Amino acid sequence: MGNRAEADLIFGSGVRSMRFQGYAMIIGAMKSGTTTLHHILTQHPEIVPGVRKELNFFKRRKKRTRGVAAYEALFPRLDKARYAYTLDSSPNYTKPGRWDFAPRRIAALPGRKRLIYVLRDPIERIDSHIAHNVAEGRWTAEDWPVERVLDISAYARQLAKFEDAGLLDDVLLVDFSELTVDPIGVAYRVHDFLGIGRVAPNSVEVRNPRKLDARFLRQDQLPQLKQQLQSDVETLITRYGFEPARSWAIV
Repeated sequence: MGNRAEADLIFGSGVRSMRFQGYAMIIGAMKSGTTTLHHILTQHPEIVPGVRKELNFFKRRKKRTRGVAAYEALFPRLDKARYAYTLDSSPNYTKPGRWDFAPRRIAALPGRKRLIYVLRDPIERIDSHIAHNVAEGRWTAEDWPVERVLDISAYARQLAKFEDAGLLDDVLLVDFSELTVDPIGVAYRVHDFLGIGRVAPNSVEVRNPRKLDARFLRQDQLPQLKQQLQSDVETLITRYGFEPARSWAIV
């Protein structure tokens, strides 16, 4: 095989679709359908998942755990002649504060990076976040960390860190409501974003559903939460072009 043909096989020239292209990641948001979307995408024959859904590799600080070889070791079935993308679904990559270095580490990977960010109405996301932790026994309905749940819902602020790392063009924003209504359509959008053929998933079953039906946000708490998130949502629309956010009750 000549050098040109070898390059076409490895990097892709439109001649073959079954070749390794890079690294796909669902980067958030927490409690926005990431487990469901992960399950849907792993059904594509050109996508290989890791040893678990959330690898959290890029939040590690120790140097010996860095590097592409260490990352790819978390995908034991990876065959670069067969698969186009790995898939790592770690909402921690967009959590602010402790892991702000994650976007820079992702940017340092060779080849393509394709990041999928599922965004949900922040008020609904916060209520689901509280319900999840109450069900797990970590929080109570009356005692939960207001600033933390607000920070995780500040999507534009998080996108700015990926923009600073030079990754903004590598991010696909997905509406949680669209995922719930048309999961196959969302899957096809992601396939197009990755540059692989559309393959209908066999199952679009909801994964990791809400465990508690009760609402945890009180009506008297909503005005202050909305006020604190309003500027971020406006930036999400005006700077990052996420039009579905106009339907959120905050704007």
